[in-house]
Amino acid sequence: MRLEKSAVESVTVVRSPEQVALEMPVAGPTSRMFAYAVDYVTMVLLAVLVIVGFAIAAPTVLRGIINTFGGRVADQFTRRFEDTTVLLVIIGAVLALYVIEVVYFVFWEAVSGGRSPGKWLAGLRVIRDTGLPITLRASLIRNLLRVVDSLPVYYVIGLVSMVASAHGQRLGDLAAGTLVVRLDRPPPVPELGPVSPDAFAFRFDRVQAGRIGPEEAALARETLRRLDQLPEEKRARLLAVASGALVARLEYEAVPAAQQRAFLEAILEAARLR
Repeated sequence: MRLEKSAVESVTVVRSPEQVALEMPVAGPTSRMFAYAVDYVTMVLLAVLVIVGFAIAAPTVLRGIINTFGGRVADQFTRRFEDTTVLLVIIGAVLALYVIEVVYFVFWEAVSGGRSPGKWLAGLRVIRDTGLPITLRASLIRNLLRVVDSLPVYYVIGLVSMVASAHGQRLGDLAAGTLVVRLDRPPPVPELGPVSPDAFAFRFDRVQAGRIGPEEAALARETLRRLDQLPEEKRARLLAVASGALVARLEYEAVPAAQQRAFLEAILEAARLR
């Protein structure tokens, strides 16, 4: 598949070898920052638990090791350990936070198809730049490189990379071949208007009316809902395909192009009256 940028700035187009275009709305920095803020709060709570456990357990374990040396060596090591306790705790906290961040995102991207809790709230998903679901390998690469994207502080490099990238990718995304896209909700389905008078000109005998079931009614309904959203050429083609399929299904006489919309309305009305 081939990745290209749409004329619409916030949409990326993935084009398959068969030249089938799939438009994907790319997540901007604001929505990604909101998602990360939610995830960051969760990770901090986890990190606090790990750090507290480390701070409680580390002195006990290390003192037990030190005591095995005995005598003067133990005293010297103890004094040095007491001098560096704060440093060890800080180093341990930084490493723990990094490990938790990597494990956190890899875990959620693996079990939820590229959505952490923050991305779920923000309506985002991580996918491969081919449009396919993210793999474990790609997730590991993009999240291990967070240590680079977070430099010098607060993901400055990652933010600059997202703004400069044609597809809103930070360095981890570029290396892993991934994208963060928005899961935009489709617009609400428009309600059907009143049945046109021409629809009542169509008559169905008992056999034909018996063949109008849920599938036939659904085809007529969804076709009518889409018509006003299409250009005229595609509208005529869709009407011809849908009405042709229903004419064959009901064994009805051929319907002129000018009457095809009314024919679909007549089928819906017949299904409603059954």
